[in-house]
Amino acid sequence: MALPAMPQVESEEPALEQLIRAIVLRRDSEVEEAYETCFEIGKPIVPAICEKIKTGNWRNLGASGEKLRYLTTLMYLLHDIDEAASRELSDDLVKRRCHPVVAAKLRSLHNFTLDDFEAQTDTPLTLYVAKAIPSRETVWRYLNTWLGHIPAEDLAGVHRLYVIKEDRSLRYWGLYFRPLSVVSLVWRPSSAWNRLAFLQTEMTLYHEIGHHADRRESEPTETREAFADTYAERLFRKVHPRLGKRWIEFFIMPSHSLRKLRRLVRTGRR
Repeated sequence: MALPAMPQVESEEPALEQLIRAIVLRRDSEVEEAYETCFEIGKPIVPAICEKIKTGNWRNLGASGEKLRYLTTLMYLLHDIDEAASRELSDDLVKRRCHPVVAAKLRSLHNFTLDDFEAQTDTPLTLYVAKAIPSRETVWRYLNTWLGHIPAEDLAGVHRLYVIKEDRSLRYWGLYFRPLSVVSLVWRPSSAWNRLAFLQTEMTLYHEIGHHADRRESEPTETREAFADTYAERLFRKVHPRLGKRWIEFFIMPSHSLRKLRRLVRTGRR
């Protein structure tokens, strides 16, 4: 099985070929294993990664999303091993006028460095909190409390959790990158404009962990978003039993309610 217009250069590193094969076949557990192997090889594998990426046609992504998944995983790996090489390659691809979605991904990765984060590595789940967030002691306190509400088995396998500063240019409150089991959470502190932001951030964390829990389901009966919505709502209601279901749906998780409404509409049309 091969992706259209994907680079066919033979890599000197069998581990990289194994990673690419797992990406193409969408075998997430194998992706994680091969990724770790490549990371352990370190800088000697950097030229092979760069060659794989450079030989791709990134002006056209196609409709399946497979090429973006391929590029994102390899760029994550390159950035984890050598940030300088990652930035240099990102600049080169952007100059070639790559697809706008690719350019956005590359710019986001280009601006990311672990030097900008505080880390907590003495727990099974490695946590990173952006230094740009003020009152980080509050972030750590809430984050560890919320994670304590999540069953340990649902957190197992999550490799990293990044907490990033709220930015109007971001189009999400949270993300789960399935191939590497990485969660990103936008920190949204409560303010005069939104007194519920803390609760919404908590709900978003549960939703992204719900995506991770969903990956272990052999025969899911709901879509991934529906599963994550249900997971988040059940956990949130367990933690906050005094908040009514309707109140939670309309004020804490309005986007979840909107997705539920859309699913009902689509079901009604069948």
